[in-house]
Amino acid sequence: MAIARNYLKCSSCGSKIVIRVAVGHFGDQNHEFSCPKCEVKISFKLVKNKPGKFPPASFRKLSNAKWAKNENGAIKTLTFDPQSVTPADGEMIFSPWMTEFHKMPLPAHDAYGLEETLRRSWSEKQWPWIKNLLVHFNSRNVVLFDKEAKLDKTSPEASSWASRLGLLYVLLEHAFDRFTLNSNTAIARVRQRIALARSISPENFDQLTTDFVKSSRMKRLSDELNNIRTLLLNYYSAIAPVLKMHIYWKESEDKDPKKFKVPDKRFDDLKHLYIDCFETLCRLMVIAVGIETIIHDRSLAISTRKGTMDLWEFEAMQNGNKHTILQQYPISDLFVPVIDSKLRNGIGHHSAFYDAKTDTIVYYSHGKKDLEETRMTYTEFVYKVLQLYSVLELAAYYFHPFHIRAVEME
Repeated sequence: MAIARNYLKCSSCGSKIVIRVAVGHFGDQNHEFSCPKCEVKISFKLVKNKPGKFPPASFRKLSNAKWAKNENGAIKTLTFDPQSVTPADGEMIFSPWMTEFHKMPLPAHDAYGLEETLRRSWSEKQWPWIKNLLVHFNSRNVVLFDKEAKLDKTSPEASSWASRLGLLYVLLEHAFDRFTLNSNTAIARVRQRIALARSISPENFDQLTTDFVKSSRMKRLSDELNNIRTLLLNYYSAIAPVLKMHIYWKESEDKDPKKFKVPDKRFDDLKHLYIDCFETLCRLMVIAVGIETIIHDRSLAISTRKGTMDLWEFEAMQNGNKHTILQQYPISDLFVPVIDSKLRNGIGHHSAFYDAKTDTIVYYSHGKKDLEETRMTYTEFVYKVLQLYSVLELAAYYFHPFHIRAVEME
């Protein structure tokens, strides 16, 4: 894999920095980082040139710095690879690709190349198409939906709006599962709970569906999920190296995010994604708990030590307390570990920030008297974003059947 090399000088403090970028196989790259000395944000774009042209890529759109003629006096060498993490304990001598090569079994290299191409293609081409289908679905424009989806009148998917929505969710599930850490076993467990609840009490299942439609929660959750998926695709390059590490590396390799760095520092963007995922996941847990009450009690009331509560009372609980209800049910291990209210509240405050010198996220929470400072490495935060988004998509497997059933009942 080719490495593009250049030199720049920070416009604020004048520090010279060497930039090494893996050209890769997936088009242009946008990178942003903080000056190692004064922490000013510097950004640049690497434009991939046509095959056979030298150099293989060109540097463009430099912000808050100027290009330098040589590396004399450089205080730091920074290596960027949109596909790979780098060790946190020092600068890279070889490319991240070479460092990572032996951490992946040989079949994983081919699998990664194929699947990463599919992820990038989905982001650039298929998602805009799916969003058009969603517009036509929401407006119930059968002519434009079937035209965009290339459905004819004999297609089973064109038999009803419910079947069209089912087609959309099949496409979404197959695509977005590739952006998560979810196992087939976890997905199967959620599907099994849905099927069990429908078989035990179809009346309560339909009542829960009706309640979500009448209260506008169905529409809100649908919109929130689609907005989050758009954000995920927009910010995917900042998450991709961590996804690669956890899916394609050998099981025997140390994958502790504290020991690695990622090139793009997009804390503000990922903070936004984390908070949105957290809030929507907690709302989806109302459906998950509703399914469990149907299975265990043939009811939509939640049993508590003091009696019962309804699902809307559960929804209104502070998110930090929802685990006390979720832990009653056998699906708690899928969701409770990622519901980190301390992190959500900490990064939700304006005081949370990225510390470039230590490559850490800093946020504060209220102690008994004073504010308590918490730090975590930036890569650890990226991993938590990926984990939370993955569990959100897992929880969406509860929502999709409800939405389809709601359309059937129209």
